[in-house]
Amino acid sequence: MKRRMIDSRLSRRSVLLGTVVLTAMAVAAQGQQPRTWTDSSGRFSVKATFISEADGILTLEKEDGKRLLIRLDQLTAADQKVVVELKSKQQADSPFKPAGESPLQGQREQGEPQPVEIDWSKAREVNAAPINAKWIFDVKQVSNSGRPKEFRPVTTPKKVDFFEKFSGMTVSVPSNRVLFGYAHRKKDKTLALRYFLADMTEGQGVPFKVATLEHTMSPLALADNGTTALMRKSEFGFGKSDYLETWSFASDRIKRLLQWYPYKESSGGNRDIKWARFVEEGRALTVSGGGKLVLWDTETAEPVYHFAIKGGSYPGLSSDRKYVCYSRGEHIGVLDVAEGKVLATRTVDSLTWPHLRFNPGGTKIACLDHTRVKVWRFADGELLLDMSKRGLPSGNFHFVDENHLLISGKTLFDVHNQLTVWSYEGAGAAEEFGDYTCLLTTGSHRSSGMLMVERLPQALVTETVAKAMEAPDFWVFAKGTKVKLNLDGLPDQDQVERVRAALTTKLSARGCQVGDNGKIELLATVKESEKKKEVSYGRAFGPFARGAVPFKLREFISRAKFVYKGETAWEHTGTNIPTSFSLKDGEAITEALKRFQKPNYAWFEKLELPLVLRKPTGSATFGKSKVTSAGIQ
Repeated sequence: MKRRMIDSRLSRRSVLLGTVVLTAMAVAAQGQQPRTWTDSSGRFSVKATFISEADGILTLEKEDGKRLLIRLDQLTAADQKVVVELKSKQQADSPFKPAGESPLQGQREQGEPQPVEIDWSKAREVNAAPINAKWIFDVKQVSNSGRPKEFRPVTTPKKVDFFEKFSGMTVSVPSNRVLFGYAHRKKDKTLALRYFLADMTEGQGVPFKVATLEHTMSPLALADNGTTALMRKSEFGFGKSDYLETWSFASDRIKRLLQWYPYKESSGGNRDIKWARFVEEGRALTVSGGGKLVLWDTETAEPVYHFAIKGGSYPGLSSDRKYVCYSRGEHIGVLDVAEGKVLATRTVDSLTWPHLRFNPGGTKIACLDHTRVKVWRFADGELLLDMSKRGLPSGNFHFVDENHLLISGKTLFDVHNQLTVWSYEGAGAAEEFGDYTCLLTTGSHRSSGMLMVERLPQALVTETVAKAMEAPDFWVFAKGTKVKLNLDGLPDQDQVERVRAALTTKLSARGCQVGDNGKIELLATVKESEKKKEVSYGRAFGPFARGAVPFKLREFISRAKFVYKGETAWEHTGTNIPTSFSLKDGEAITEALKRFQKPNYAWFEKLELPLVLRKPTGSATFGKSKVTSAGIQ
């Protein structure tokens, strides 16, 4: 009964909000006729109706209902004058102000949340043993046919000043809404928090303001209704992001409902809340820094079940929210969310700080850990890709379509071809939005930002990459390529055959042959640095130990490099200087270091060669785009 009452209240609020937005837009456009707008170059023009102008960004609507954005200064002087006149008339005629352009005033938090002590006695611990002996899933690609065909961008407020910081963003795919916030610690140490809730189908947003809290509260998850959010205390330091609150944004004031410490029994970073997702109305999953995954009833803050995954890992939730993929270090597994049962597991090489994600269609699982990129087919668990992450950034990632990963909101990686294909610059945040991507430019205290939902990669990216791949010499190293070995840079002749054997074996494993007339050359060199390198060691944690003693060591750089027609296509280096090492009984650090004062030829035996290489062009990608307040350019 309680849930139905809450849903009913939220439904009335949603209808009321929609009525206000539609009324405002109707008043804004009343009496206006479509006209031809021309850019300052005179080359481009469009017939459209004026909708609004905010912070130099003009919104126009074509006769087919599609909305366009253009900077005011990109129009002719005559059109800029028309905008000033229309905006002045709009403000005079309309008793409403579009929510997306409202100043942040008057909307504040209401009341204190109810604190809840967690009772774990009724929460079930999930058995880690899988109920299926084999990894077999009947995978039917998730359809997104019910999603809107078009999303509308939303102009976001300016920052208060230079020191105001972005505090986080989360999305609700079922409601097509986005919630993000800012935090500003003033000179008098008081904290001002602001939030913006946007409807991406309406292209409108509602601002909220909080000015009485002691800690920054970051939006972590947004419910299906688009108005209930999980908010996390977020402060710098281990153990300082340790409690949750449920907030309601369903009225003109924020209502703080519940507050609880999900991992109060843990200490340090293990008690921090690292990840959260709503799986249905009133239920959400969270994960701690220590790896405790919990399903919560968010209306009562009662735990339903809990399960131990690898500490420091981030699980992935399928787009239909039926499954969670997770890591326990030596294996990955799939959890049935509704039943709280492990369905299948498979053994993997040990993973360090792994992030896992499903693709939108639910046919693949990707994992990026500290050093590697892995992709499995969900239906049978077959490993499709296992490669070094070298050259790729660290951080959060998601599938933007069935084949491409967007890493750290900026690097687009092609899973099928194992290529970094594009770079996106300027986005302050990027989140998965079903089979779309939500991008935010946070703006500054001088200019507004923009919130947009886009399908990536754009046609320009796909066409550019496809055209480049048509070149006959696009791939210079792949399965079947003949490779010339050049070992002239190895100073110790008694080690040449050792390195030759190691590299030949590795090339053979890639399906390649070694020959003097190879298409590409693989050079192996070892060279001593001109100056000794100073490194500090202690007895506890290698070079980072407290009270470490500095040593000056001879450094030998081992290098492997693929060269195509005089241009470097790939390069990797190693050194003889260890980051850590073990001491023998009674051995001093000085004596132990003597074992490493020579070239490291064993490095070539541990070297991992790339799977494929494209023709060197001097750039790591095929191009880049700029995410701006006027869209992706």
